[in-house]
Amino acid sequence: MTEFLNHLISEQKKAFEQLNRTPNIVNPFVRGLQFGKSASLVAADFKCQACGAVKDLQWHHMILRPNHHYLNDDLRYKTTRYFWKNIMILCNDCHDDYHHRLHGSSNLSIGVDKINDLKQQQKRFIKSTKEPL
Repeated sequence: MTEFLNHLISEQKKAFEQLNRTPNIVNPFVRGLQFGKSASLVAADFKCQACGAVKDLQWHHMILRPNHHYLNDDLRYKTTRYFWKNIMILCNDCHDDYHHRLHGSSNLSIGVDKINDLKQQQKRFIKSTKEPL
């Protein structure tokens, strides 16, 4: 898992470096966002970081939207908010508890297809990096 996680982190770093060079284009930000979300999911071992559940997982940003005005510019906000270490993986119940919500928000759940796809990517990556015997 460590090599795959390092790969995702490296790809996010590259995307954000490109974004810092050309802040007005969207593609590096979208790539950085996707690598950040993927890296956080892999780092959490596809489990809720609060209770260990494996179903109805959600991304939780530790730097929340209302803090946008504390970060001096939009680029700094986006790269900080979507950096992989700023994203926790929580199940629906733990996420609801965190935000003190009255109603469930299962529509925010990370799809099973996304999780299975990322696990397959991880397996292919590990297989491709192993040296033949």
